[in-house]
Amino acid sequence: MKIASMRLYGYSLPLLKRLDLGGHTLQSRQGIIVELWDETGCAAFGEVAPLVGFSRESLDDAERQLTHLRFSLADAVIPDNLEELSGSFETWLGAYDLSPSVRFGFETAVLSLMASRRGVALCRLISDHPLDEITVNALLTGEQSEILERAGVLRNEGWRAFKLKVGRRAVDDDIRLTREVRQRIGSDAILRLDANQRYSRTDFNQFALGAQGCDIDYIEEPLSSSAELQALLEDARTSLPLALDETLQTMKPGELHRCHNIKAIVLKPTVLGLERAAQFARAAIERGVEVVISSSFESSLGLSVLAQLAAGINVTDVPIGLDTSGWFRRDLLSSALSIAGGVVVINKLSDVAKEINHEMLQELREV
Repeated sequence: MKIASMRLYGYSLPLLKRLDLGGHTLQSRQGIIVELWDETGCAAFGEVAPLVGFSRESLDDAERQLTHLRFSLADAVIPDNLEELSGSFETWLGAYDLSPSVRFGFETAVLSLMASRRGVALCRLISDHPLDEITVNALLTGEQSEILERAGVLRNEGWRAFKLKVGRRAVDDDIRLTREVRQRIGSDAILRLDANQRYSRTDFNQFALGAQGCDIDYIEEPLSSSAELQALLEDARTSLPLALDETLQTMKPGELHRCHNIKAIVLKPTVLGLERAAQFARAAIERGVEVVISSSFESSLGLSVLAQLAAGINVTDVPIGLDTSGWFRRDLLSSALSIAGGVVVINKLSDVAKEINHEMLQELREV
Protein backbone atom coordinates (compact mmCIF):
# COMPACT_ATOMS: atom_id res chain seq x y z
CA MET A 1 0.00 0.00 0.00
CA LYS A 2 1.46 3.34 -1.09
CA ILE A 3 0.76 7.03 -0.68
CA ALA A 4 -0.09 7.92 -4.27
CA SER A 5 -1.11 11.50 -3.51
CA MET A 6 -1.14 13.91 -0.58
CA ARG A 7 -2.99 17.21 -0.68
CA LEU A 8 -3.30 19.92 1.95
CA TYR A 9 -6.24 22.27 2.50
CA GLY A 10 -6.62 25.18 4.87
CA TYR A 11 -9.88 26.00 6.64
CA SER A 12 -11.29 28.68 8.93
CA LEU A 13 -14.49 27.97 10.84
CA PRO A 14 -16.31 30.93 12.44
CA LEU A 15 -17.34 30.42 16.06
CA LEU A 16 -20.75 31.24 17.50
CA LYS A 17 -19.06 33.00 20.41
CA ARG A 18 -15.52 33.88 21.33
CA LEU A 19 -13.33 31.16 22.76
CA ASP A 20 -10.88 32.11 25.54
CA LEU A 21 -7.96 29.70 25.81
CA GLY A 22 -4.72 30.12 27.74
CA GLY A 23 -4.83 33.91 27.58
CA HIS A 24 -5.81 33.94 23.89
CA THR A 25 -9.21 34.81 22.40
CA LEU A 26 -10.39 33.07 19.22
CA GLN A 27 -13.21 34.18 16.95
CA SER A 28 -12.62 31.33 14.51
CA ARG A 29 -10.94 27.92 14.48
CA GLN A 30 -8.29 27.39 11.86
CA GLY A 31 -6.54 24.27 10.72
CA ILE A 32 -5.32 22.11 7.85
CA ILE A 33 -6.90 19.03 6.31
CA VAL A 34 -4.62 16.26 5.03
CA GLU A 35 -6.05 14.27 2.12
CA LEU A 36 -4.32 11.00 1.24
CA TRP A 37 -4.92 8.73 -1.74
CA ASP A 38 -3.54 5.27 -2.28
CA GLU A 39 -2.74 3.58 -5.60
CA THR A 40 -6.19 1.93 -5.79
CA GLY A 41 -8.13 5.21 -5.51
CA CYS A 42 -9.05 5.01 -1.83
CA ALA A 43 -9.03 8.39 -0.06
CA ALA A 44 -8.92 9.45 3.58
CA PHE A 45 -8.65 12.65 5.60
CA GLY A 46 -6.94 13.87 8.77
CA GLU A 47 -7.24 17.15 10.66
CA VAL A 48 -4.28 19.22 11.86
CA ALA A 49 -5.41 22.01 14.17
CA PRO A 50 -2.90 23.25 16.78
CA LEU A 51 -4.81 24.64 19.75
CA VAL A 52 -3.72 28.15 20.71
CA GLY A 53 -2.79 28.26 24.39
CA PHE A 54 -2.19 24.49 24.56
CA SER A 55 -0.21 23.37 21.51
CA ARG A 56 3.41 24.46 21.41
CA GLU A 57 3.45 24.68 17.60
CA SER A 58 1.70 27.32 15.51
CA LEU A 59 -0.43 26.73 12.42
CA ASP A 60 2.43 28.10 10.29
CA ASP A 61 4.77 25.55 11.90
CA ALA A 62 2.32 22.79 11.05
CA GLU A 63 1.98 23.90 7.44
CA ARG A 64 5.76 23.95 6.95
CA GLN A 65 6.08 20.44 8.38
CA LEU A 66 3.24 19.09 6.27
CA THR A 67 4.65 20.65 3.11
CA HIS A 68 7.99 18.96 3.77
CA LEU A 69 6.25 15.68 4.54
CA ARG A 70 4.26 15.84 1.31
CA PHE A 71 7.47 15.92 -0.75
CA SER A 72 9.36 13.45 1.43
CA LEU A 73 6.66 10.75 1.41
CA ALA A 74 5.62 10.98 -2.24
CA ASP A 75 5.02 7.38 -3.44
CA ALA A 76 6.11 6.08 -0.01
CA VAL A 77 5.12 2.57 1.02
CA ILE A 78 3.02 2.58 4.20
CA PRO A 79 4.65 0.28 6.78
CA ASP A 80 2.88 -2.73 8.25
CA ASN A 81 1.35 -2.88 11.74
CA LEU A 82 0.76 0.87 12.15
CA GLU A 83 -2.72 0.11 13.50
CA GLU A 84 -1.15 -1.41 16.61
CA LEU A 85 -0.11 2.11 17.68
CA SER A 86 2.81 0.62 19.54
CA GLY A 87 5.72 2.55 18.05
CA SER A 88 5.63 1.82 14.32
CA PHE A 89 4.57 5.38 13.51
CA GLU A 90 7.50 6.69 15.53
CA THR A 91 9.88 4.38 13.67
CA TRP A 92 8.50 5.64 10.35
CA LEU A 93 8.09 9.33 11.13
CA GLY A 94 10.48 10.01 14.01
CA ALA A 95 13.22 11.45 11.83
CA TYR A 96 10.89 14.22 10.62
CA ASP A 97 10.48 15.63 14.16
CA LEU A 98 6.79 16.39 13.62
CA SER A 99 4.79 18.39 16.13
CA PRO A 100 1.90 16.61 17.90
CA SER A 101 -0.91 18.19 15.89
CA VAL A 102 0.79 17.20 12.64
CA ARG A 103 1.37 13.70 13.94
CA PHE A 104 -2.30 13.41 14.91
CA GLY A 105 -3.60 14.60 11.56
CA PHE A 106 -1.23 12.55 9.45
CA GLU A 107 -1.56 9.43 11.62
CA THR A 108 -5.34 9.81 11.42
CA ALA A 109 -5.26 10.08 7.63
CA VAL A 110 -3.02 7.03 7.26
CA LEU A 111 -5.08 4.85 9.60
CA SER A 112 -8.31 5.99 7.97
CA LEU A 113 -6.83 5.11 4.58
CA MET A 114 -5.92 1.65 5.87
CA ALA A 115 -9.42 1.21 7.30
CA SER A 116 -11.01 2.31 4.03
CA ARG A 117 -8.83 -0.11 2.08
CA ARG A 118 -9.93 -2.97 4.35
CA GLY A 119 -13.58 -1.90 4.37
CA VAL A 120 -13.81 -1.49 8.16
CA ALA A 121 -14.47 1.36 10.59
CA LEU A 122 -11.41 2.98 12.14
CA CYS A 123 -12.28 1.62 15.60
CA ARG A 124 -12.31 -1.92 14.17
CA LEU A 125 -8.91 -1.36 12.61
CA ILE A 126 -7.37 -0.70 16.04
CA SER A 127 -9.48 -3.10 18.13
CA ASP A 128 -11.16 -6.47 17.67
CA HIS A 129 -13.85 -5.55 20.19
CA PRO A 130 -14.62 -1.81 20.01
CA LEU A 131 -17.46 -0.23 21.94
CA ASP A 132 -20.74 0.28 20.08
CA GLU A 133 -21.59 3.48 21.98
CA ILE A 134 -19.67 6.03 23.98
CA THR A 135 -20.92 8.49 26.57
CA VAL A 136 -19.92 12.16 26.34
CA ASN A 137 -19.59 14.57 29.25
CA ALA A 138 -21.33 17.91 28.70
CA LEU A 139 -18.99 20.91 28.84
CA LEU A 140 -20.22 23.59 31.24
CA THR A 141 -18.50 26.94 30.80
CA GLY A 142 -19.43 30.61 30.60
CA GLU A 143 -21.58 32.75 32.87
CA GLN A 144 -23.24 31.18 35.90
CA SER A 145 -26.78 31.55 34.55
CA GLU A 146 -25.75 29.99 31.22
CA ILE A 147 -24.06 27.08 32.98
CA LEU A 148 -27.02 26.30 35.23
CA GLU A 149 -29.54 26.55 32.39
CA ARG A 150 -27.52 24.25 30.14
CA ALA A 151 -26.95 21.74 32.93
CA GLY A 152 -30.68 21.50 33.58
CA VAL A 153 -31.65 21.26 29.91
CA LEU A 154 -29.12 18.56 29.09
CA ARG A 155 -29.94 16.53 32.19
CA ASN A 156 -33.58 16.52 31.11
CA GLU A 157 -32.45 15.30 27.68
CA GLY A 158 -30.75 12.30 29.28
CA TRP A 159 -27.12 13.43 29.60
CA ARG A 160 -25.55 11.76 32.61
CA ALA A 161 -22.01 13.19 32.73
CA PHE A 162 -20.93 16.83 33.10
CA LYS A 163 -17.65 18.74 33.19
CA LEU A 164 -17.60 22.13 34.91
CA LYS A 165 -14.81 24.64 34.37
CA VAL A 166 -13.58 26.14 37.66
CA GLY A 167 -10.70 28.41 38.62
CA ARG A 168 -11.99 31.44 36.73
CA ARG A 169 -13.90 32.90 39.70
CA ALA A 170 -13.27 33.46 43.37
CA VAL A 171 -12.97 30.14 45.19
CA ASP A 172 -16.16 30.73 47.19
CA ASP A 173 -18.01 31.39 43.93
CA ASP A 174 -16.64 28.14 42.45
CA ILE A 175 -17.83 26.25 45.51
CA ARG A 176 -21.28 27.78 45.29
CA LEU A 177 -21.58 27.08 41.56
CA THR A 178 -20.38 23.49 41.97
CA ARG A 179 -23.08 22.88 44.57
CA GLU A 180 -25.74 24.46 42.36
CA VAL A 181 -24.69 22.37 39.36
CA ARG A 182 -24.82 19.22 41.46
CA GLN A 183 -28.34 20.14 42.50
CA ARG A 184 -29.38 20.74 38.88
CA ILE A 185 -28.03 17.45 37.52
CA GLY A 186 -29.06 15.27 40.44
CA SER A 187 -27.16 12.84 42.60
CA ASP A 188 -26.93 10.08 39.98
CA ALA A 189 -25.06 12.09 37.33
CA ILE A 190 -21.27 12.23 37.00
CA LEU A 191 -19.75 15.62 37.85
CA ARG A 192 -16.19 16.39 36.83
CA LEU A 193 -14.22 19.62 37.31
CA ASP A 194 -11.44 21.21 35.30
CA ALA A 195 -9.33 23.98 36.84
CA ASN A 196 -6.83 24.27 33.95
CA GLN A 197 -3.98 24.77 36.45
CA ARG A 198 -5.48 27.94 37.95
CA TYR A 199 -5.56 27.17 41.69
CA SER A 200 -2.83 27.65 44.26
CA ARG A 201 -2.51 24.89 46.84
CA THR A 202 -4.33 27.15 49.34
CA ASP A 203 -7.15 27.72 46.84
CA PHE A 204 -7.40 24.01 46.18
CA ASN A 205 -7.58 23.14 49.87
CA GLN A 206 -10.29 25.75 50.38
CA PHE A 207 -12.25 24.44 47.41
CA ALA A 208 -11.89 20.80 48.43
CA LEU A 209 -13.22 21.59 51.89
CA GLY A 210 -16.12 23.66 50.58
CA ALA A 211 -17.12 21.13 47.91
CA GLN A 212 -17.40 18.22 50.33
CA GLY A 213 -20.54 16.21 49.69
CA CYS A 214 -20.72 17.19 45.98
CA ASP A 215 -19.52 13.72 44.89
CA ILE A 216 -16.85 14.98 42.49
CA ASP A 217 -15.72 12.31 40.01
CA TYR A 218 -12.35 14.09 39.69
CA ILE A 219 -10.80 17.53 39.39
CA GLU A 220 -8.53 17.98 36.39
CA GLU A 221 -5.19 19.81 36.65
CA PRO A 222 -6.04 21.83 39.78
CA LEU A 223 -2.70 23.55 40.49
CA SER A 224 -0.66 26.22 38.75
CA SER A 225 2.61 24.93 40.19
CA SER A 226 4.00 21.65 38.85
CA ALA A 227 5.99 21.13 42.07
CA GLU A 228 2.84 21.59 44.17
CA LEU A 229 0.94 19.24 41.85
CA GLN A 230 3.58 16.55 42.33
CA ALA A 231 3.29 16.97 46.09
CA LEU A 232 -0.49 16.69 45.81
CA LEU A 233 -0.17 13.51 43.75
CA GLU A 234 1.95 11.99 46.51
CA ASP A 235 -0.24 13.15 49.41
CA ALA A 236 -2.40 10.29 50.66
CA ARG A 237 -4.65 12.85 52.41
CA THR A 238 -5.77 14.40 49.12
CA SER A 239 -9.54 14.63 49.44
CA LEU A 240 -10.54 15.00 45.78
CA PRO A 241 -9.77 12.48 43.03
CA LEU A 242 -7.31 13.97 40.52
CA ALA A 243 -6.90 13.86 36.75
CA LEU A 244 -3.98 14.89 34.53
CA ASP A 245 -4.18 16.72 31.20
CA GLU A 246 -1.65 19.48 30.47
CA THR A 247 0.98 17.74 32.63
CA LEU A 248 1.05 14.82 30.17
CA GLN A 249 2.83 17.01 27.59
CA THR A 250 5.97 16.90 29.73
CA MET A 251 5.76 13.19 30.51
CA LYS A 252 6.33 9.87 28.77
CA PRO A 253 3.72 7.08 28.97
CA GLY A 254 6.13 4.93 30.98
CA GLU A 255 6.28 7.58 33.70
CA LEU A 256 2.63 7.26 34.71
CA HIS A 257 3.54 4.77 37.42
CA ARG A 258 5.09 7.65 39.37
CA CYS A 259 1.76 9.50 39.56
CA HIS A 260 -0.19 8.37 42.58
CA ASN A 261 -3.66 9.57 43.56
CA ILE A 262 -4.88 9.97 39.97
CA LYS A 263 -8.23 8.58 38.92
CA ALA A 264 -8.03 9.55 35.25
CA ILE A 265 -5.91 10.96 32.48
CA VAL A 266 -7.46 13.30 29.91
CA LEU A 267 -5.93 12.67 26.50
CA LYS A 268 -6.01 15.32 23.77
CA PRO A 269 -4.53 13.56 20.71
CA THR A 270 -4.16 16.87 18.86
CA VAL A 271 -1.85 18.03 21.67
CA LEU A 272 -0.05 14.70 22.14
CA GLY A 273 -0.18 12.90 18.78
CA LEU A 274 -2.39 9.89 18.13
CA GLU A 275 0.10 7.06 18.70
CA ARG A 276 1.49 8.72 21.83
CA ALA A 277 -2.04 9.20 23.18
CA ALA A 278 -2.75 5.51 22.58
CA GLN A 279 0.41 4.56 24.47
CA PHE A 280 -0.62 6.75 27.40
CA ALA A 281 -4.03 5.09 27.31
CA ARG A 282 -2.59 1.58 27.52
CA ALA A 283 -0.25 2.55 30.36
CA ALA A 284 -3.19 4.06 32.26
CA ILE A 285 -5.53 1.12 31.73
CA GLU A 286 -2.84 -1.26 33.01
CA ARG A 287 -2.79 0.75 36.26
CA GLY A 288 -6.57 0.92 36.59
CA VAL A 289 -6.63 4.63 35.66
CA GLU A 290 -9.56 5.84 33.55
CA VAL A 291 -8.85 7.16 30.04
CA VAL A 292 -10.84 10.20 28.91
CA ILE A 293 -10.32 11.02 25.23
CA SER A 294 -10.92 14.75 24.79
CA SER A 295 -11.22 17.22 21.93
CA SER A 296 -9.14 20.31 21.25
CA PHE A 297 -12.01 22.11 19.51
CA GLU A 298 -11.51 20.20 16.26
CA SER A 299 -14.21 20.20 13.60
CA SER A 300 -16.62 17.26 13.41
CA LEU A 301 -14.07 15.56 11.15
CA GLY A 302 -11.59 15.40 14.01
CA LEU A 303 -14.31 14.68 16.56
CA SER A 304 -15.46 11.65 14.56
CA VAL A 305 -11.92 10.29 14.65
CA LEU A 306 -11.71 10.85 18.41
CA ALA A 307 -15.00 8.99 18.89
CA GLN A 308 -13.62 6.07 16.88
CA LEU A 309 -10.40 6.18 18.88
CA ALA A 310 -12.26 6.13 22.20
CA ALA A 311 -14.39 3.21 21.04
CA GLY A 312 -11.28 1.28 20.04
CA ILE A 313 -9.11 2.04 23.06
CA ASN A 314 -11.44 1.95 26.07
CA VAL A 315 -12.67 -1.43 27.23
CA THR A 316 -15.50 0.11 29.28
CA ASP A 317 -17.64 3.14 28.59
CA VAL A 318 -15.80 6.01 30.25
CA PRO A 319 -17.48 9.38 29.44
CA ILE A 320 -15.26 11.38 27.09
CA GLY A 321 -14.89 15.05 26.20
CA LEU A 322 -16.32 15.67 22.72
CA ASP A 323 -18.95 18.29 23.52
CA THR A 324 -17.44 21.08 21.41
CA SER A 325 -19.07 20.87 17.96
CA GLY A 326 -21.78 23.30 19.10
CA TRP A 327 -19.23 26.15 19.12
CA PHE A 328 -19.08 26.30 15.33
CA ARG A 329 -21.29 28.47 13.15
CA ARG A 330 -20.42 26.14 10.26
CA ASP A 331 -18.69 22.77 10.34
CA LEU A 332 -16.47 20.89 7.92
CA LEU A 333 -18.92 18.00 7.70
CA SER A 334 -22.46 18.28 6.38
CA SER A 335 -23.68 16.58 9.54
CA ALA A 336 -22.07 17.71 12.81
CA LEU A 337 -21.17 15.04 15.34
CA SER A 338 -24.45 13.69 16.74
CA ILE A 339 -24.59 13.33 20.52
CA ALA A 340 -28.13 12.21 21.35
CA GLY A 341 -28.84 12.27 25.07
CA GLY A 342 -25.11 12.44 25.73
CA VAL A 343 -24.33 9.30 23.70
CA VAL A 344 -22.51 8.79 20.39
CA VAL A 345 -23.50 5.70 18.42
CA ILE A 346 -20.38 4.62 16.56
CA ASN A 347 -22.04 3.05 13.53
CA LYS A 348 -23.96 6.29 12.96
CA LEU A 349 -20.86 8.44 12.64
CA SER A 350 -20.57 10.44 9.43
CA ASP A 351 -18.72 9.06 6.42
CA VAL A 352 -16.07 11.77 6.26
CA ALA A 353 -15.20 11.18 2.60
CA LYS A 354 -18.84 11.69 1.60
CA GLU A 355 -19.79 14.51 3.97
CA ILE A 356 -16.78 16.82 3.96
CA ASN A 357 -17.69 20.30 2.73
CA HIS A 358 -15.06 20.87 0.04
CA GLU A 359 -16.28 24.41 -0.57
CA MET A 360 -14.96 25.34 2.88
CA LEU A 361 -11.45 24.15 2.02
CA GLN A 362 -8.74 26.10 0.25
CA GLU A 363 -5.96 24.00 -1.25
CA LEU A 364 -2.47 24.88 -0.04
CA ARG A 365 -0.23 24.62 -3.05
CA GLU A 366 3.54 24.66 -3.06
CA VAL A 367 5.17 27.94 -4.08
